[in-house]
Amino acid sequence: VFGAEYVSLHVRKSNRAAFNLYTETLGYKIHDVEAKYYADGEDAYDMRKQLKGKQLHPPQHHHHHHHHGGGCCSGETKGNAKAT
Repeated sequence: VFGAEYVSLHVRKSNRAAFNLYTETLGYKIHDVEAKYYADGEDAYDMRKQLKGKQLHPPQHHHHHHHHGGGCCSGETKGNAKAT
């Protein structure tokens, strides 16, 4: 994606297989933990992978998180690219 600094996704804290894939194989890092992210109340890791040649901005103390009821996304992970 043009201008993107990183790719982000969410993964259930209980999904160790996905967590290990993203961290050990694909190079994602935990950026934040979002409490009760999923419809069933489970927390999610907000994970990010820096794209080549891009620098992540220093973490800020105010995050904007978008939560939903989970009606459209009942899978284990949800991903998106964020352009800045």
